[in-house]
Amino acid sequence: MNPTLVRIRRLSVWLLLILALSLTGIELAYAQGEEPPKPGPEVAAGAVDAAWAAWEALPMDAKAKVDPRILAEFRGEIEPTHLARVTSEPSADGAPVGQTRFLVILHTQANVEALSQRVYASAAEERAAVVYELNDVAQRAQAPLRALLDGRRQLGAVTAYQPFSVVNALAVEGDLSTVALLAQRGDVARIAANYPLVRSWDRSFAADGEAGAATAAQTPAYPWNIPFVGADRVWQTLGVRGEGAVVGGFDTGVTFEHPALVSAYRGYVAESVFEHNYNWFEPNGDLYADGNLGPSASDEPYDCDYFTHGTHTMGTMIGDGGSQETAIGMAPAARWIAVPGICGRTMPGDLSDDIGGIKAFQWFLCPTDLSGDLATADCTKAPDVINNSWGSANPVDTLFQPAVQALRAAGTTVVFAAGNTGRPGSISSPGHLPEAITVGAVDSSSNLAYFSSQGPAFHDLELKPNLSAPGVSVRSSIGAQWYDFGSGTSMAAPHVAGL
Repeated sequence: MNPTLVRIRRLSVWLLLILALSLTGIELAYAQGEEPPKPGPEVAAGAVDAAWAAWEALPMDAKAKVDPRILAEFRGEIEPTHLARVTSEPSADGAPVGQTRFLVILHTQANVEALSQRVYASAAEERAAVVYELNDVAQRAQAPLRALLDGRRQLGAVTAYQPFSVVNALAVEGDLSTVALLAQRGDVARIAANYPLVRSWDRSFAADGEAGAATAAQTPAYPWNIPFVGADRVWQTLGVRGEGAVVGGFDTGVTFEHPALVSAYRGYVAESVFEHNYNWFEPNGDLYADGNLGPSASDEPYDCDYFTHGTHTMGTMIGDGGSQETAIGMAPAARWIAVPGICGRTMPGDLSDDIGGIKAFQWFLCPTDLSGDLATADCTKAPDVINNSWGSANPVDTLFQPAVQALRAAGTTVVFAAGNTGRPGSISSPGHLPEAITVGAVDSSSNLAYFSSQGPAFHDLELKPNLSAPGVSVRSSIGAQWYDFGSGTSMAAPHVAGL
């Protein structure tokens, strides 16, 4: 063997041994009641150097588990998503960070596909079986990791963590030495960076002609997209308008008192009387070691987007103007609930992230009240379908695949916008997943919109999109009481979710 390689390997082994002995000594002292020292700048710098040395000494298979973005965040080359608006450029001062957030994905994932092959007495029984399996697998598989992370919290190497079951994963805010320890574990499949989530941004909004809501006399019987998909014929011929169905909006939120939406909100009790528990939830940005989602960051629905993106997509699913305005939604008799999963209002940088996305799917699987306490969860209140007019900043990630699989197995259809890059082979995460129903955009002449992302998808060259729907100059609800035209695959996806 090359003598140089032998020396390098010996050095690597000694560095790992020194780090392990140091950590063991600290843990033993703390266990015996001694307060851990508060390191000064020199000690902190030495600890950082030791962590990087330990990282460099890791075998290649352990390093391969870790997303390179995590290392870039530790170096100060990219600001962590939960801290700043800037997501793909160097941080303002280029200073390294001591800790960042990441996701520890376990090898073991619940086999929900096998559950879907069984026969159940009811849809509620099927969903309960899926939720039980997810929780059981997560609790058993995560126990050793949670014990490790609890110890690292006492040492100050981990600030917080949160376990999930909809994906068998843990969100962690910790240092590089923790990443190195986790990467060496056989039960850890990979350590993913916490990427931002971004809406499938509309290509344009065009004014409705004058301020305020147009009257029925000023508008056609239906906007062009309604007869284009045949929704009006279903209403008139079959008498089906979505009665009994519940749609979920994973978007920027909803202006819930908009005239086209308010009475369809599942939390609507009577005029000016609402019940928001189980019908609205906003992840607050914190991590909870007990697995609870934490108290909702808001007590009632709102739309965090200036153009009220989520209000527009919700209108296309279920909007009904009553006597003052023509129907704008596919299922005007359905009810809606929502999570503003791409707001990030409570984050310092006003960004949403992968961790918040998993929280949103966890809530949709089995909604809680506004406390976010899983003890209050009522799985019978889950939606029948979830519209997702957003994507991840990591175009090839499969982080959300177990969540989409779990929701489908539990009886919830998951719809995603294809995206608006307009290039072949540009359908990215999570719409690239085989389990996702991915929707492209067409105009009133059935032509593919120039901006609509095309397949194949990044994931295994999947044939995508699965469907196309109206996505050019789609009229829907915006703001407190108005209507406007929007274009984008964000506008196309809710047609499919509503149908």
